[in-house]
Amino acid sequence: MGADTGDDLFIKQLAEGSAPWAIPWPCVHEFLAIVTHPRIYQPPTPLSRALEQVEAWLKSPSLVMLSEGEGYWRELRFIMQKSVRLIIHLAVLTRGMYLFPMAGVSFIER
Repeated sequence: MGADTGDDLFIKQLAEGSAPWAIPWPCVHEFLAIVTHPRIYQPPTPLSRALEQVEAWLKSPSLVMLSEGEGYWRELRFIMQKSVRLIIHLAVLTRGMYLFPMAGVSFIER
C-alpha cells in the first residue's frame, strides 16, 4: 500500500464515481491477509492502515458489498450444470454487476 499505481487510481475513480461498483466480502478478507503479511511485503502494511483503507472503500456511496444470499445454491448449481469455465464464486455473486477487469475471465450474462 505504497505509492499510487494504475490500480489505485482505478479504484479511486470507482469510489468517487456515481456508477455502482462491488467488492465481494471474501476479497476484503484476502486483501487484509495479503497486505499485512510479513512474508509477502517487506515491510507489511500495518493492520491499522489496512483497516483504514477498507473503511475508506466502505464510505463510497456507490459501493455494493457482495455476499452469498438467498438463491446462491440454485445459481451455483445452474452454472456447474452448464459447465461454464469461470471464477464461479464471483460469477454467482455479481450477476451482471461491474467487476475489476481480470485477464482471461468471462462472466455469464442472463
